[in-house]
Amino acid sequence: MSDSIESSWDTRYKTYGERIEGVLQKSFPKPLNEYFHKWMFNQLKNRICKGRRAQVLDLGCGYGRLSKAILDEFPKAQTKGVDISHISVGLYNKNLSPRGRGYKSDIKKLPFRDKSFDFVFMVTTLMYVTDLKNRRKAMDEIFRVLKSGGKFVFIERNPVGQGIVTLGGLVEALHGKRNREILAVGFSPKQMTNLINNSGGNLLYKRGVPLVTLLVHFLILFGLLSPSILRIFLKYIESLDKKFSWLLTPSLYISYSGSKK
Repeated sequence: MSDSIESSWDTRYKTYGERIEGVLQKSFPKPLNEYFHKWMFNQLKNRICKGRRAQVLDLGCGYGRLSKAILDEFPKAQTKGVDISHISVGLYNKNLSPRGRGYKSDIKKLPFRDKSFDFVFMVTTLMYVTDLKNRRKAMDEIFRVLKSGGKFVFIERNPVGQGIVTLGGLVEALHGKRNREILAVGFSPKQMTNLINNSGGNLLYKRGVPLVTLLVHFLILFGLLSPSILRIFLKYIESLDKKFSWLLTPSLYISYSGSKK
């Protein structure tokens, strides 16, 4: 299974390179993917202390989409990235060296010493580990390399929100085999909470993007008509998403943040 995922991601990076739709939703207009990117980064930056020489680990790093934003925002931080695709790791090192360094590795066996990192984040990566036993192994590894009291943020897809976006799988069926997304699973808030708490984490916050998820089909339509109008509309939605971030059930993505016990 891991070989199949690795091959799929290598092919995807050959096709999309460093374009955002290569790592987020291929069918979304660019302003919508930019909205999700900004939301994801905001979840991360609120957990990193400014002014510190933080050692940051990016799991499923891709070409460095979020690591670059961290290095730009926190001049003293250093990042290490892990990804299963050798192409993405090459892009990561090209873009972020010397403060960022990428490694080709599986998240179930990380090439780092115990308690190496102040902050660990993983964005839509665990969902490609479809076996529960392997997910537990991956989470044990993550908390092994995180320092005592170190902070984490995990962002994963929520099955209900994914069902809203795909209209229960109809959208994916219409896209056809050629444009099908890489096989992945979703996690309910309860599943992620149990996995984190049973692996040595102390979960403190859960945040979602419910409004943009519920309106996603109208937003895609706006994006086809006018990307500039879509960007304006998304600014208004952003404030509502912040206000109702506790409403997790309809959210496409959910952010789980906390610290190591």
